[in-house]
Amino acid sequence: AGPFSKYSDALVGACAAGGVSYVDINGEIPWVARVIEHHDEAARASGALIVPNCGFDSVPSDLCALRATRLLADGTGSACVSVQGVMHMTGAMSGGTIETGLEMERLYPGELRQPFRLGGASRLARGGEDPSDADPSEERYDGTL
Repeated sequence: AGPFSKYSDALVGACAAGGVSYVDINGEIPWVARVIEHHDEAARASGALIVPNCGFDSVPSDLCALRATRLLADGTGSACVSVQGVMHMTGAMSGGTIETGLEMERLYPGELRQPFRLGGASRLARGGEDPSDADPSEERYDGTL
């Protein structure tokens, strides 16, 4: 239950230092970046595995993208360049999810729209222009979906 940035810093630090693995369901990318910056070295030294983002908002899409890219490569011998996904949900957000969204915007203004915050590099940063590196938060219509 989040916001993890509010409730889990000490826990992650203790796990990293003590060699105890940690898994959570958060989707707080700016906080995860800080967890890596602050605790990666201790976790590696102690043997702890720190695994954030294992919740609904990341695991299904990551596994589907992995499966699709492997099927493409196996079937055609071609590497996948881009993956698009669509998800339909019903219901309402929990209070913790709403609080997390508000907390992320308050603590990390501007960071929520950095698609390479956890790693990688945009083609723009490497000297080329690529529209796929643009901010993915804007709506767009894709008639093929």
